[in-house]
Amino acid sequence: MLTHHSQLDYAVAATEAANRARGHMEKQIEDGQAKAEKVIEYVQTNVPTDRVALGKKLAFLASDKGISLSLPTEGEIIEPMHRNALNQAASRVDLPTKYVGDLLERGEWGRELAARNMNELFQHLNGDRFLLRSVAGQVRGFLSDRYRRLDARPILDSFLGEVQKYGAVPVEGAVTETKISLKVVLPMIFEPIPNEVMLFGAEYENSDFGNGALVMNTFVDRLWCTNFARGESLLRQIHLGARLGESVTFSQRTYQLDTRTMASAIGDMVGSALGPNSVNGYLALVKKANEEKVDGHAVTEWMKKRLTKGEVEAASEAFNSPDVEMLPAGNTKWRMSNALSFIAKKAEPERALELQRFAGEALGKAA
Repeated sequence: MLTHHSQLDYAVAATEAANRARGHMEKQIEDGQAKAEKVIEYVQTNVPTDRVALGKKLAFLASDKGISLSLPTEGEIIEPMHRNALNQAASRVDLPTKYVGDLLERGEWGRELAARNMNELFQHLNGDRFLLRSVAGQVRGFLSDRYRRLDARPILDSFLGEVQKYGAVPVEGAVTETKISLKVVLPMIFEPIPNEVMLFGAEYENSDFGNGALVMNTFVDRLWCTNFARGESLLRQIHLGARLGESVTFSQRTYQLDTRTMASAIGDMVGSALGPNSVNGYLALVKKANEEKVDGHAVTEWMKKRLTKGEVEAASEAFNSPDVEMLPAGNTKWRMSNALSFIAKKAEPERALELQRFAGEALGKAA
């Protein structure tokens, strides 16, 4: 059984409820190891190939499954475009991405019309230059030539090295073609409210292809029903930097130094997130949120400013239900936060993360 050996002063729970929850925690950690290894292996082996090209020199071609890009090199290179890259390219010339998506679903003629639109619009650009990022022969990012090209490998290494200092271990990892995430927890049970047992952890998210910024979140995991409430991002790196020179290989030393700085910064943020003062303070916030009553009408109005109509209805139904197993009892801010986390489990992955952050925002309103 996992035990807490750290000398750090965390408010670790030792009640019967906490003892029962440890089995669930150990199962999460066991299952998470393989997922974390998959994320790490992916980052180490899938390093983007970068090319900078003049927009006028690009040619968009209809292909069997979508749109391909002919790259202006010494010898012609044609690579299929990931939907993320295609949407980014369309946005550069103010072509609605929904329109492009509709055309792609209309068969060969629709793909040809989409390619023709793209070619015509790009031919009317002036001196605009773009950074094209490819992996495995596929263009996955179509970005500004000012995009800040950080090396994901040492930044992830810094995150992993720093969390180990606090004894944190992986419980989940996810890889898509344009984004990765890795979640770690402190291997100990917290109980800020009687019988409300939970884990505390941090989550790293990054995209080398402009599908979201480099972000580190803190979160609590309510063990009885695995509801997650994520706090505000501690680190958000916007990929903007000095304009590139004429050569793709320009100032590699600058890229390396920039990456080093970000790796150091995320290491510092881990200390801020997983240190005893931060963890105990966050748990105190949960306790306070559980003590603060909220008005149902006020909850609905708050959600209307952030959620879709369907999401408001689902969250309100959960909040007002008699369920005290999936959600904590009482009309409190803590229950409000968990109602948002609860509906996030049925949402698409990108929207689920947003809903979980709204849950953290609702929790923060208790401060």
